[in-house]
Amino acid sequence: MIGVRRRISFKIKLVTSVFTLFVNNTSTYQDQYNLTAGPTGTVSGVSDSFGTGWDVTFHHTGANGNCAPVGSVTTNTSAIDGGQSEQICAKVTIPANATAGSYEFYFEANSPPNANHAAAVLDVKRDRVVVVSTQQLQLIKEQALDATCAGNCGGTCTYSRDPIDTDTRAVPGACIRYRITAIAQDNITSVVLTDTVPNYTVFDDGSRNIRGGNCGSGAVDAPAVISMSAAGSTATIQSKPNCDGTGPVIANVGNMALGNQAVLTFGVMINK
Repeated sequence: MIGVRRRISFKIKLVTSVFTLFVNNTSTYQDQYNLTAGPTGTVSGVSDSFGTGWDVTFHHTGANGNCAPVGSVTTNTSAIDGGQSEQICAKVTIPANATAGSYEFYFEANSPPNANHAAAVLDVKRDRVVVVSTQQLQLIKEQALDATCAGNCGGTCTYSRDPIDTDTRAVPGACIRYRITAIAQDNITSVVLTDTVPNYTVFDDGSRNIRGGNCGSGAVDAPAVISMSAAGSTATIQSKPNCDGTGPVIANVGNMALGNQAVLTFGVMINK
C-alpha cells in the first residue's frame, strides 16, 4: 500500500484570550505600577514562569478606548493620580496543543519603593482560562492510481481512501495522485498543510506522459495545487520538490472560517 498511512501535519496559529484590568491608585499621591503575570501567585506576588507556548503581554487600550482591539504593548501603567484608575489589557497566549482544562492566571500591579512609600505597594488578582478540547481541522487523505503517469489518471482521477493493489496496479513506474482535504471545524488562522513524498517514490508533475517516463517528456499536467472552497480565499504552494525529487509539499492556506475547505493535490511515481 502506498502512502495512505503516512504523516500529514498542519500548524495553527496560537489562540489568545484578552482580559480587561483596572489598576486603581487608592492613595492620595501619583504613582506608577509595574505589570507582571504568572500561573501561580499569592498576596506577596506572582511567579512569571509559564509552560512552553504560554505567554501574557500587557497592552494599553486600543483606538476604541477599550481592549477590542488592544493597543500598544507595555510593561507598566502610566503615572496614575491619587484616587484614579487606568484600564489595562492583558492578552494571554494559549498554545495550540494545550490540553483541555482550567488554567489559573495571576495578574500583579507593583509600585516599587519610592519617595512616597518605603515598601513596595502591590496587588494580585486571580482569573482563569478554560481550554475546551476541540478538533479545529479535519483532514481526509485519499489517493488515485495514475497508471500511465499522464497526470489525469487516464481521464478523471477517482480518489478513494482504500489502498491501491500493489501487486497488479501500483507497480514500479506507475504514478499515484494524492488529495488531502482540510475542513475547518472552527474559525482558525494561519493554517499550513504539509505532506511528504513517501519512501520508495519520487515527486511527479504529470510531465512523464508514460509509465516510468522521464520528467519533462511532455507538459506539466499535474503540478501540486492548493484550492479553497470560499470565494476570495487565497492559498499558495510554499514549496515542493522538483520532478523526480523527494521532500515535503507545503501549502500556505491562511485563514479558514468554520466549514471552509482547502484541498491539496499532488502526485508521485513509484520507484522503478
